[in-house]
Amino acid sequence: MRKSFIITTLAILATLIIGCQPSINPSFSYTPEEPRAGQSISFVNLTNEGEYWGWDFGDGTYSSYKNPSKVYKKPGRYTVTLCVDSNKHYVTSQDITVYDTLPYIHIETDSVVYYEDFTVRALIYNPYNKKVTCDWGFSSHAVSEKIVDGHSAETQLSLHYNHFNTTETITLDVMIGDSAYHVERTVYVHDAKGRALYMTDQDGALWRQRLYENGIETPVKLSESAQKLFPVGVNGDILYLVTSDIQEDPTQVAEDVVGTCQLLGYDLTTQQQYTLLTIQQHPRLHISRASLHGGSIYWSNYDDYLFQLPISTTNANFVWDSANPANSSFFLAGVDYLGYYDKGLAKGQATGGIALYADTYFWAKYGSGTGLYRFTQDDILPAPATANTPVPESGRILDQVAIKHFRMDAIQRKIYYLTPAGNANELWVCNMDGRNASKIADNCAEAMWVDNATNRLYYVDAEGIKAIRLFTTQSNILIEEATKMADIQATGLVLDNQKR
Repeated sequence: MRKSFIITTLAILATLIIGCQPSINPSFSYTPEEPRAGQSISFVNLTNEGEYWGWDFGDGTYSSYKNPSKVYKKPGRYTVTLCVDSNKHYVTSQDITVYDTLPYIHIETDSVVYYEDFTVRALIYNPYNKKVTCDWGFSSHAVSEKIVDGHSAETQLSLHYNHFNTTETITLDVMIGDSAYHVERTVYVHDAKGRALYMTDQDGALWRQRLYENGIETPVKLSESAQKLFPVGVNGDILYLVTSDIQEDPTQVAEDVVGTCQLLGYDLTTQQQYTLLTIQQHPRLHISRASLHGGSIYWSNYDDYLFQLPISTTNANFVWDSANPANSSFFLAGVDYLGYYDKGLAKGQATGGIALYADTYFWAKYGSGTGLYRFTQDDILPAPATANTPVPESGRILDQVAIKHFRMDAIQRKIYYLTPAGNANELWVCNMDGRNASKIADNCAEAMWVDNATNRLYYVDAEGIKAIRLFTTQSNILIEEATKMADIQATGLVLDNQKR
């Protein structure tokens, strides 16, 4: 009993002692209120309690005095922090603007970066409160809502530059009462890494256009080719491309013509390229559409067959066995090796490409065998189909729609596809089961890309490359206008989500 009484009494006394200790409220003031560079500033510690003082003046200098003095060598805006008794709970900070006798351009960053916002501020010493007007001057590379025709009247503003590896001059003309001042400051704009859209054009050139939160850069030409060229996708540092020396429609080329088609790897770090596969056959056996999935490239030729190639392959040659296509190099499937044969699929029908969703293949057709034919690996037959072979359980969708090209959004479960309309194509979207089809755009070229990282569909119409927000609802109602990206009439598009 006595021990319990003592413990209780000590606890009460400890509570009373702690409760009687005053709380510490760090605080300070300084004079003069508008200090200038080279002028001594006196700091007055207004903290009610404490024994140890830690001052951080925001320019890399410190003090442990209770009431220190400080001289800033350069004008600018500094954050002064006082910490009492080395306790992170007893900390206070104030921003102090240090002026110069002349107006001064203060930039709140150590490094100006391409397409990255930064703030400029006019530091104007005006102790007599005279009328002040500002006129900033910027080059045409400066971008801000507050800059009109290269000028702004604000005392401070945020901006960014849309060119890099350039030295930019910022001017500031100030009127303080009747006195006029002109000051300048130069900044170097550094390059910045960004996600990039890679595109090929009708002349066989490869282009890159990086994307930033504040805008998009002007496309840069990376290489040129005399051959037809289109991109497949990016894996790691490698951009995969297809080239062909046949420019015309392969289905219209004479039977005795042999052309060369190659699948190439282009190293985005070294700008060197290498060959994965060479096809020297009639152009109908060249790569028509290709997609990158996991560690393999899947492609369709211009009519009857599908193939698969591991991306680790180098310097391989395509071998064609016309008598038994299943023995051919990298053979995956053919129209007569599926239960759809003579039940929608037939030989000689034009193909719109191949894609995978989970374990299901989607094969697009246009011409007489329209639609998307779905099947799994188990549906691919070891020998040609017969009249009694059942149709794959996955089934065919969009069977009344000719599909020249398509892309899939596996996250939102959408299919974006191009269907012929006159001399061009219409761009449509539907749900993964083919329902609720909705038209997005007219006069489109056969190039598009779905990117979930930027939440955009990139496509090409008569005006050039455009982007529109991905569809997320079941109804697929168009609620946003497309944004123009570039004037290039691209023949192929892929997006690399790694910043380079």
